[in-house]
Amino acid sequence: MLFRSGGHRRGGKGCICLYSSPNLVDWKFLGIPFEGKEDNWECPNFFRLGDRWVLIYSPHGIVKYYVGDFDPRVPKFTPTHHGVVDHGDAFYAPNGLEHPEGRRLMWGWVRNFPGGRGWNGCLTIPRVLTVAGDGTLRQTPAPELAGLRRAPALQRTNQKLTPDAPITADGATVEMDLA
Repeated sequence: MLFRSGGHRRGGKGCICLYSSPNLVDWKFLGIPFEGKEDNWECPNFFRLGDRWVLIYSPHGIVKYYVGDFDPRVPKFTPTHHGVVDHGDAFYAPNGLEHPEGRRLMWGWVRNFPGGRGWNGCLTIPRVLTVAGDGTLRQTPAPELAGLRRAPALQRTNQKLTPDAPITADGATVEMDLA
């Protein structure tokens, strides 16, 4: 079994550390396959997606990712593409799993709720991750979410949006398909 953790080495930058264990009790440090530019990384996710490897990390700010190649014999991760997972500042510390059908699903922690409620945060809707031909990480809502949809209260097609002609809708949710 392989285990990855994040953080930073003394005097270094954010990185991932790899460990292996035959029994989940005895662990062996394998090395640091990649070190980034930020001071510290939290909650790294490092996984194979198709024929590429993806590293998602939370650098105490907007969540970012690298897509690249990994040689486990060294171990060394060589990124070929770098980007942002989610541009919102409330999305943080995502985690994921591989669905039995082979899809990679990811959820993030939504933070920054007002205090005093006895709780703080919730999870995002599940996202299916893929790597596009240009090396970018792509995200789409999990198709199972379609089962939660109800008949639309308001539906418009070929609507031009302008500041002078806003569209208003009643309800707690809005779904937009921008083509």
